[in-house]
Amino acid sequence: MTFDATVNPICYEGGIPVFIDTERDTWNMDPVALEKAFELYPEVKLIVVAHLYGTPGKIDEIKAIADAHGALIVEDAAESFGATYKGV
Repeated sequence: MTFDATVNPICYEGGIPVFIDTERDTWNMDPVALEKAFELYPEVKLIVVAHLYGTPGKIDEIKAIADAHGALIVEDAAESFGATYKGV
């Protein structure tokens, strides 16, 4: 679940977005699916996380995966304005 504006900058810079499945309960990026995607696309170096419907994604788990694969994270929180994650 995302909006095309989330991935447009990737395309504008010549990148090819790889979409990741969502969790059933939050509709946010599924960390398990993200890890599986790195098995198929180990060259990926950027993860764009869209936090949806006021519910932040599991950024700690996603960050651990990103760190293990040397990838950066960009967070799109336009759909979760005012949300908190672990008290922040």
